[in-house]
Amino acid sequence: MGQYTLAELVITDGSNLVDLLYHFKLAGWQPATATYKDGGVFQDSPIADGRRLVQRYYQNLTETFQLAIKAGKINSAISDLNRLRSMLESAADYWASDWNDTKVWIEARGVGETNRRYALVVAGQAPNDPNPYASPFAGPFGNVGLVEVMIEHLIWLDVKPTSWNETPVSAMRNLGGGFAVGNVDENGARATETDGTVFFSNSDANYNDLDTVNFDLGGYITHVASDTFAAPANLVNESVSLATTLIDTTGIAVDKAIYFGSTVAAFSNLILNLSVARVNFTIGTWEYWSSAAGGSWVALSNVIDKTSGLSLTGVKEVNWTFPSTWVQTAVTVDGGAVNGWWVRVRITVAPVAAYTAPVQAAQVIYTANWPFVEVQEEDVSGTLPALLRAIMQRYNTNTDIDRILVGLRSMDRGIDFSHMIDLGVSASGGGGTLTQADQISFSAGIVSEAYVGPSGYRLKYAPVAAGSETITIDWSSTDRNIQWLGRFRVLIRYTTTDNVAGYFAAEVVTLRGSATSATTGSAFLNNTTDDYAVAGIGTLDTKGATAISESSTFQVQITLTATQGAVDDGAILYLYDLILLPIDEYSADIKIDDATAALSRLAIVLDSLQGRWQSRSYANSGSTFNTQIEIIGQSISPGPAILQKQARQRLHFVLIDTSSSHPTAPPHLMMAVKLQHQSRYHGMRGDE
Repeated sequence: MGQYTLAELVITDGSNLVDLLYHFKLAGWQPATATYKDGGVFQDSPIADGRRLVQRYYQNLTETFQLAIKAGKINSAISDLNRLRSMLESAADYWASDWNDTKVWIEARGVGETNRRYALVVAGQAPNDPNPYASPFAGPFGNVGLVEVMIEHLIWLDVKPTSWNETPVSAMRNLGGGFAVGNVDENGARATETDGTVFFSNSDANYNDLDTVNFDLGGYITHVASDTFAAPANLVNESVSLATTLIDTTGIAVDKAIYFGSTVAAFSNLILNLSVARVNFTIGTWEYWSSAAGGSWVALSNVIDKTSGLSLTGVKEVNWTFPSTWVQTAVTVDGGAVNGWWVRVRITVAPVAAYTAPVQAAQVIYTANWPFVEVQEEDVSGTLPALLRAIMQRYNTNTDIDRILVGLRSMDRGIDFSHMIDLGVSASGGGGTLTQADQISFSAGIVSEAYVGPSGYRLKYAPVAAGSETITIDWSSTDRNIQWLGRFRVLIRYTTTDNVAGYFAAEVVTLRGSATSATTGSAFLNNTTDDYAVAGIGTLDTKGATAISESSTFQVQITLTATQGAVDDGAILYLYDLILLPIDEYSADIKIDDATAALSRLAIVLDSLQGRWQSRSYANSGSTFNTQIEIIGQSISPGPAILQKQARQRLHFVLIDTSSSHPTAPPHLMMAVKLQHQSRYHGMRGDE
């Protein structure tokens, strides 16, 4: 025989409660469920059948409880009624004042129902008392008096409004052949985390040859070696991840080093997971191979080493800015010279006592070169989108991340979707092949050139005459053309060699065949010599007015226009990527403004769980994910921060620094993220 649960219906602030079933007798209540405000917004044509729902938002729920006061318990009933009214006043103060942070909520569970549900009270009234000169105040025992209590509350939750669920989150990339990097276990399978060890960066370096399906990931760490070993071997194993000693203790000496390299492209971070930390010798200098002075090892700039020279265990990151003089060099691995992009960390103080070598746990050392994090289908329950709290930890001391753009997108709309489309392609110029598109091509006035960055290439536009050039991203004739359908906020990442405004303008359009189906309109790229400047071009709805199939022609085209002034001054425009940030499921634009605090290593919190506002921003004075303190901030969004219910989904990010003359979005910026949520239900939960 199964467990039989008793009914519950209380109003509480976590410390005090009024039990509507015990303190009173519930004489009547028709539970409300979540419904659309004003029934939703419809398009309704007089010359077509039916109508179409085009927008809906959910209204608060209003409940009317009929409470019977039991005869013979008059004073206690009056006391209970007064406590209920006092609690409803406290609920109103929470919303209407700035001083009361006490939440009041309803807890409910039906007879035989497994799970409780919770709803935050917005307002409530008990507008009438029973007649004190009639029953039950006067007259025979057993009679009752009725009181109506009307309560308005938010949508039902699966946890108390003061609590939340830790949301398993991950970020990883499958490299082919069963090899994956990121939040994976020793066998390469996805390993979700709730402890803030999920990282994302400000670039998406995911490239492959669609013909051979051989993955070449920008910045993928292909080799790790140490010259403390007599015969340095590659410590990256693509078939299995084993605990790896990074230094041979018999070979420890000053200037010996551990090398991390990629044969594909430059990179700007390392994620390590040390199970054993180094003891009694010092590793203190991170270096790269520079083209300066004919080639030499030079200290990296703006290094954030959360491993503290490999002396701290656990998942930690090392981050730096891309050096402009970084070039490839050869390092001896497996008995041969491996040419690639190498960084190294060097031993600076020899052992003075018994020492211990650092050991990488059974997880591949990797670089986080993706601008998203992922939530799996089974990790968010409910019948409505869940409320979200995202804690984002900053680590770049050289750059203020004071603005974050966020966009949510369900992965059943396209697993290949990326919001950052690198335009550099390859040195051959035109015809490059990416995972994000079939082909990126450009007109004759634009060329592709090598540079030190995530993909290794960028586009260069040096106008010789006033006029226009075009860049075309083609999704035609593959299943990817339907993966980039939706509404997007459009940005371009670029730099110029001249600081005069108005020299260059850009427009982004969607093409179906030869016809323009959607456009952002033209916007100036406000000229700046700041590298990795970012400009908002507008919004774009790539769906258009007509249906699109997998065989449809589907292109996004960037038109660049240069004035005669740009030609006369010899101005050059460099383009890095087109950003299509999804905005049709949920999006937010978080702006932090705090002139007194250095925010570069603090946390920003997008919060729809804890505050009376729909979303809030915080900064953290420490270096952990705890003890957030509120600062002045804005979060512009069409509603509360959400995660989709029962859906595999990604949160896509753009990290921006607005402290310079023009907003910039350097690709080396990175964050760690921790997610929390409250699942929402229309009404009763049952055993879900």
